Amino acid sequence: MYAVFSDDFKKQMDKIRDKATLRRLRKAVENILANPEKGKYLSKELAGKKSMRITPFRLIFEPKENFIIFHTFEHRGKVYR
Repeated sequence: MYAVFSDDFKKQMDKIRDKATLRRLRKAVENILANPEKGKYLSKELAGKKSMRITPFRLIFEPKENFIIFHTFEHRGKVYR
């Protein structure tokens, strides 16, 4: 498995200044790559994508056959809009 990061995801990562949050995000990405079954499936407009909680943020990703697309990482109040 390998990771594909969207432009939005890259921009949001560049905005993170808190080192602890960055560390938790990197660990979550590693865990997802190791086990793509992690996370909760989403519905409606986000059907086919999964969400993982990194309090108070959400990481939205989409598992494919050989790779995982990381779409966004935002505060839980904004990510589902």
